[in-house]
Amino acid sequence: MLVFNTCENGRGYFLKFSFGKKASFKKATTAINNFDPKFSVADSLLAYTDKGNLFVEDVNTAKKATLTFGKPLDFDFDAIHETLDSVNITRNHIWAKAKVDGEWKVLEKDITLQ
Repeated sequence: MLVFNTCENGRGYFLKFSFGKKASFKKATTAINNFDPKFSVADSLLAYTDKGNLFVEDVNTAKKATLTFGKPLDFDFDAIHETLDSVNITRNHIWAKAKVDGEWKVLEKDITLQ
């Protein structure tokens, strides 16, 4: 797996490779990762968004959990902090501060990776 941010604007990416016979490839251009000091994501977890949800995936087991923003948000991933200020993601909890309907809201949820 390769996780990185661009130097230019800090946009997060990840690429997940498999070298087995049933090789699979997964990529996200909407990654949320620890390279950004306002984002805290626990070791061995991937986090990314589809604009309406924040997804968390365990890289070792592929188990997942989701936090919904309640509606699709207007993300500009090259300026992500205009919509998603900060996150703190652990194996048991997701906390995020996001701009919903023009106002900053704290969203949080206890999770079980399944």
